[in-house]
Amino acid sequence: VNGITAALPRLHLSPDQQTTFRTLATQLKERAQTLAIVARNHQYAQIAPALDDVEQTCTACHRLFRSPRS
Repeated sequence: VNGITAALPRLHLSPDQQTTFRTLATQLKERAQTLAIVARNHQYAQIAPALDDVEQTCTACHRLFRSPRS
């Protein structure tokens, strides 16, 4: 997540976009931590949903900030 937020100055985002970007980066960190906890604790039934949460966060950010913007 630190690497992701370090890229922020190069993205030339509006203040509102920067807020959204930071929010998604924080959400990614939290969801990745949850995934690590459930994996470490061998909560096998929770791994797939936790991984799905991580993937959804990545996808949301990529849709907003990796797609060509007008």
